[in-house]
Amino acid sequence: MSQYPATDGWDHGRVATADSSPAVSRGDRWDISEAAGRPRVRVRTVERTAVIRFEDAEILFEEGAVHAVGRELRRLIEDEGHTQLVVDFAGVSFLSSEVLGILAGLQRKIEPNRGSIVLCGLDPLLRDMVRITHLDRVFDVCGDEAEALGLILC
Repeated sequence: MSQYPATDGWDHGRVATADSSPAVSRGDRWDISEAAGRPRVRVRTVERTAVIRFEDAEILFEEGAVHAVGRELRRLIEDEGHTQLVVDFAGVSFLSSEVLGILAGLQRKIEPNRGSIVLCGLDPLLRDMVRITHLDRVFDVCGDEAEALGLILC
């Protein structure tokens, strides 16, 4: 990992991996486990909205990875107090239904605080999965991150 700051607007220090121990906080940055090929969660904040992006997660199905993603999302809500989340699934082709279950549970948790989770960047197969499970009634589904942020920030 480069020691130079990223210029693409993403906080490249906030990464959780499926096989890493809990991250050690150093202010705003986290230590990163260099687990090649393991799904990772990247988080950045845009006007008090947590934007979550998955990396190395074309297939987000392995139990350890799913639990790591769940822990990170719960941490954002419970520890950091985020009530607005944009979850960008761009690059994810296959997804465990358990991930959708985790998201649905978190949506119920933040709803009383006028919170919402918006899904975006869904592959056509994943979009069908969300529609078939009727989770499109639970979550707003947008085409991309810009559209999702526009929906939340309005």
